[in-house]
Amino acid sequence: MAFSRKSAGGWGPLGSIFRFAQVNFRYRLYELVTRLLPEEVIHAFGYVLGDVLQGAGGNAKKRVFEALRMLHHDRFTTRQYEKIAQHTIRFIGLLVMDTIFMLPRFTQDLTRLRRRLEFQNLHYYQEAAAYGTGIIITSIHLSQFFRALVALPLIDPTKKMYAIANMKNMELYSLPFHQAGLKLIPAENFPKIRPTLKRILRENNALSIAWDMGGRATQLKVKFLEYLVPSPGSVVSLAMDTGAPILPAVVLPKRGCGYTRHVVKFLPPIIIKDKGSKKETFGQYNTQLNALFAPYFRQYPFLWEEILGFDTWRTERVFRFPNGANLAQVTSLAATYLQQLVDTSWEEGREDEKIRNICRSMQTIANVTDPRFQSYPFQFQRKIRNISINLDRTSVVRIFEQLLDFLKEYPMECGEMVERDRKFFKPRGLPEEETAAITNELERLRETLT
Repeated sequence: MAFSRKSAGGWGPLGSIFRFAQVNFRYRLYELVTRLLPEEVIHAFGYVLGDVLQGAGGNAKKRVFEALRMLHHDRFTTRQYEKIAQHTIRFIGLLVMDTIFMLPRFTQDLTRLRRRLEFQNLHYYQEAAAYGTGIIITSIHLSQFFRALVALPLIDPTKKMYAIANMKNMELYSLPFHQAGLKLIPAENFPKIRPTLKRILRENNALSIAWDMGGRATQLKVKFLEYLVPSPGSVVSLAMDTGAPILPAVVLPKRGCGYTRHVVKFLPPIIIKDKGSKKETFGQYNTQLNALFAPYFRQYPFLWEEILGFDTWRTERVFRFPNGANLAQVTSLAATYLQQLVDTSWEEGREDEKIRNICRSMQTIANVTDPRFQSYPFQFQRKIRNISINLDRTSVVRIFEQLLDFLKEYPMECGEMVERDRKFFKPRGLPEEETAAITNELERLRETLT
């Protein structure tokens, strides 16, 4: 059996752990381990594994530290951030050990799991079930979220429970979930499984979909806290097509019980209504779901499994252009970049048409000045290193302002340019009158924007 060698999102190479987990499930080693060792001791071994992951994952602790700073700003001291980062990585090790040993044990005897769980706001579940159109349960990767998945059949034994599992190593999780009565659907090709998901909901069943943030670049970017973050489209899309209510849920550690007892808390169900356009509908409801979940990330800063990469690929906005490009060419590239950003993001109250008009104006002045540059991306005759500048992460309007300011000073070095690029920066100039014409037009557009 082949196992993925990917680094599990940067937490370190977990291939050997996955292989051990498969042997553990096949020969039921977890039964012996859980009889000999208390749950707290198994979790303590997870802390040791977390320390191993810190070394195997390279700069994982530094990346978690930076992500925590983004999430909480000046809420903690530097020393506190370092401690929370260390605790976060140790929790990932604990989560792995809990999944390997405790989870399959619970699936053999769900009463053991039931004693460790408390369901809050069950009336929200009943309210969602009353529609009779199926239920889409969506939750975040916070705390020991796998326990909540296994516990789904405990909520309503009369309803079939399904879960979308976007996992490279399905074998690792399929046995515990199937034993608990939860049916898994691999999500490698969402368009292909979409008819199956719609049928599940039409038959009035429950479907669990994880609310993953910071996924593909093509996903619609909406506000999470103060940042623009790609958000999943499958949840709102299925709810639109089937009429099924969305039931948000979070899994939280029970106060005073460490990691052995949890609260599954349901939030108010959401019924999707058409807002006039697909982008407007997805934007409003994805933003609403992010706002529902956001307080729990700040309440439990060390229990978010997806925190790695929040300071880089989940939120990072970078504008790249080929070294040697003149002002007209970079302006054209910037217009295309901004247009794409507007098309793939949504913010409350933003004037998209106004921004698109500015993009068209930028494209026009660039092509008039340098008519050879009519297509994106601009290609040189030979390969030249790209140069990049880091942009604001919170707002498209702020990104617009930054790029316009950068272009007005081009080809001078810009403070937002990545430092390692500066020594390679060798732009080509335009005649002075052409540069002045573009700069004046950019200044006018900047005033129009504000």
